Amino acid sequence: MEPEKPNVPIAKPRRRRVWTILLALAIFTCGVLVGGGLSFKIVTVGYKRAFQEPEVRAEKIVRRMERRLDLNSDQVKQVREIILEQQKAFQALHKEFRPRLDSQIEKTRRELAKVLTPEQARKWEKTFARIQRFWLPPLPGESHAPVSGDIKR
Repeated sequence: MEPEKPNVPIAKPRRRRVWTILLALAIFTCGVLVGGGLSFKIVTVGYKRAFQEPEVRAEKIVRRMERRLDLNSDQVKQVREIILEQQKAFQALHKEFRPRLDSQIEKTRRELAKVLTPEQARKWEKTFARIQRFWLPPLPGESHAPVSGDIKR
Protein backbone atom coordinates (compact mmCIF):
# COMPACT_ATOMS: atom_id res chain seq x y z
CA MET A 1 0.00 0.00 0.00
CA GLU A 2 1.30 3.42 -0.97
CA PRO A 3 1.42 6.29 1.48
CA GLU A 4 -1.01 9.11 0.80
CA LYS A 5 0.51 12.20 -0.76
CA PRO A 6 -0.44 15.43 0.90
CA ASN A 7 -2.65 17.75 -1.10
CA VAL A 8 -0.27 20.73 -1.47
CA PRO A 9 -0.86 23.32 -4.18
CA ILE A 10 2.46 23.82 -5.98
CA ALA A 11 1.47 26.50 -8.48
CA LYS A 12 0.53 29.25 -6.01
CA PRO A 13 3.93 29.83 -4.39
CA ARG A 14 5.64 29.78 -7.79
CA ARG A 15 3.09 32.25 -9.21
CA ARG A 16 3.48 34.49 -6.16
CA ARG A 17 7.27 34.45 -6.59
CA VAL A 18 6.97 35.47 -10.24
CA TRP A 19 4.68 38.38 -9.33
CA THR A 20 7.07 39.45 -6.57
CA ILE A 21 9.99 39.44 -8.99
CA LEU A 22 8.00 41.34 -11.63
CA LEU A 23 6.93 43.93 -9.07
CA ALA A 24 10.52 44.36 -7.88
CA LEU A 25 11.69 44.82 -11.48
CA ALA A 26 8.93 47.36 -12.14
CA ILE A 27 9.87 49.35 -9.03
CA PHE A 28 13.56 49.20 -9.96
CA THR A 29 12.82 50.34 -13.52
CA CYS A 30 10.72 53.24 -12.28
CA GLY A 31 13.51 54.26 -9.91
CA VAL A 32 16.07 54.19 -12.73
CA LEU A 33 13.83 56.28 -14.99
CA VAL A 34 12.99 58.86 -12.33
CA GLY A 35 16.59 59.07 -11.13
CA GLY A 36 17.93 59.39 -14.66
CA GLY A 37 15.36 62.03 -15.55
CA LEU A 38 16.11 64.10 -12.47
CA SER A 39 19.86 63.80 -13.02
CA PHE A 40 19.48 64.89 -16.63
CA LYS A 41 17.36 67.88 -15.59
CA ILE A 42 19.84 68.97 -12.93
CA VAL A 43 22.77 68.70 -15.34
CA THR A 44 21.03 70.59 -18.15
CA VAL A 45 19.91 73.41 -15.85
CA GLY A 46 23.47 73.72 -14.54
CA TYR A 47 24.86 73.69 -18.08
CA LYS A 48 22.53 76.43 -19.26
CA ARG A 49 23.15 78.56 -16.18
CA ALA A 50 26.91 78.21 -16.50
CA PHE A 51 26.75 79.38 -20.11
CA GLN A 52 24.65 82.38 -19.25
CA GLU A 53 26.50 83.46 -16.12
CA PRO A 54 30.31 83.41 -16.37
CA GLU A 55 30.60 84.04 -12.63
CA VAL A 56 28.83 80.76 -11.86
CA ARG A 57 31.06 78.76 -14.20
CA ALA A 58 34.20 80.50 -12.94
CA GLU A 59 33.31 79.73 -9.32
CA LYS A 60 32.76 76.06 -10.10
CA ILE A 61 36.12 75.85 -11.83
CA VAL A 62 37.87 77.64 -8.96
CA ARG A 63 36.29 75.35 -6.33
CA ARG A 64 37.33 72.27 -8.28
CA MET A 65 40.89 73.55 -8.70
CA GLU A 66 41.07 74.52 -5.03
CA ARG A 67 39.99 71.05 -3.98
CA ARG A 68 42.13 69.08 -6.43
CA LEU A 69 45.27 71.22 -6.31
CA ASP A 70 45.09 72.19 -2.62
CA LEU A 71 45.43 75.90 -3.40
CA ASN A 72 46.14 78.38 -0.61
CA SER A 73 43.94 81.45 -0.14
CA ASP A 74 46.23 83.75 -2.15
CA GLN A 75 46.29 81.29 -5.05
CA VAL A 76 42.50 80.95 -4.90
CA LYS A 77 42.11 84.71 -5.18
CA GLN A 78 44.47 84.95 -8.17
CA VAL A 79 42.99 81.89 -9.89
CA ARG A 80 39.47 83.28 -9.40
CA GLU A 81 40.43 86.55 -11.13
CA ILE A 82 42.09 84.73 -14.04
CA ILE A 83 39.26 82.26 -14.55
CA LEU A 84 36.56 84.93 -14.30
CA GLU A 85 38.37 87.08 -16.85
CA GLN A 86 38.67 84.11 -19.22
CA GLN A 87 35.02 83.15 -18.77
CA LYS A 88 33.97 86.69 -19.63
CA ALA A 89 36.25 86.60 -22.70
CA PHE A 90 34.66 83.30 -23.74
CA GLN A 91 31.22 84.82 -23.36
CA ALA A 92 32.27 87.81 -25.50
CA LEU A 93 33.47 85.40 -28.21
CA HIS A 94 30.19 83.56 -27.96
CA LYS A 95 28.28 86.84 -28.46
CA GLU A 96 30.52 87.75 -31.39
CA PHE A 97 30.09 84.44 -33.23
CA ARG A 98 26.49 83.70 -32.33
CA PRO A 99 25.03 85.76 -35.20
CA ARG A 100 27.22 83.89 -37.70
CA LEU A 101 26.18 80.58 -36.19
CA ASP A 102 22.50 81.56 -36.28
CA SER A 103 22.76 82.58 -39.96
CA GLN A 104 24.37 79.22 -40.79
CA ILE A 105 21.57 77.42 -38.94
CA GLU A 106 18.99 79.43 -40.87
CA LYS A 107 20.71 78.58 -44.16
CA THR A 108 20.55 74.88 -43.24
CA ARG A 109 16.84 75.24 -42.47
CA ARG A 110 16.13 76.86 -45.83
CA GLU A 111 18.03 74.14 -47.70
CA LEU A 112 16.24 71.39 -45.79
CA ALA A 113 12.88 73.02 -46.51
CA LYS A 114 13.51 72.50 -50.21
CA VAL A 115 13.98 68.75 -49.71
CA LEU A 116 11.46 67.86 -47.00
CA THR A 117 7.72 67.55 -47.36
CA PRO A 118 5.66 70.02 -45.30
CA GLU A 119 4.89 67.29 -42.74
CA GLN A 120 8.55 66.27 -42.50
CA ALA A 121 9.55 69.91 -42.20
CA ARG A 122 7.15 70.46 -39.27
CA LYS A 123 8.52 67.40 -37.47
CA TRP A 124 12.10 68.47 -38.12
CA GLU A 125 11.46 72.03 -36.92
CA LYS A 126 9.89 70.77 -33.71
CA THR A 127 12.83 68.47 -33.01
CA PHE A 128 15.44 71.01 -34.04
CA ALA A 129 13.89 73.78 -31.93
CA ARG A 130 14.21 71.54 -28.87
CA ILE A 131 17.83 70.74 -29.68
CA GLN A 132 18.61 74.39 -30.33
CA ARG A 133 17.10 75.53 -27.03
CA PHE A 134 19.31 73.05 -25.20
CA TRP A 135 22.63 73.49 -27.03
CA LEU A 136 22.30 77.16 -27.89
CA PRO A 137 20.76 78.80 -24.83
CA PRO A 138 20.07 82.51 -25.02
CA LEU A 139 22.94 84.84 -24.33
CA PRO A 140 22.71 87.08 -21.28
CA GLY A 141 20.40 89.95 -22.09
CA GLU A 142 18.46 87.96 -24.68
CA SER A 143 14.99 86.79 -23.81
CA HIS A 144 15.36 83.62 -25.88
CA ALA A 145 17.57 81.99 -28.48
CA PRO A 146 16.67 82.95 -32.01
CA VAL A 147 14.40 80.33 -33.48
CA SER A 148 13.01 80.73 -36.95
CA GLY A 149 9.34 80.35 -37.69
CA ASP A 150 7.68 77.61 -39.66
CA ILE A 151 9.34 76.46 -42.83
CA LYS A 152 7.42 77.48 -45.92
CA ARG A 153 7.80 75.63 -49.17
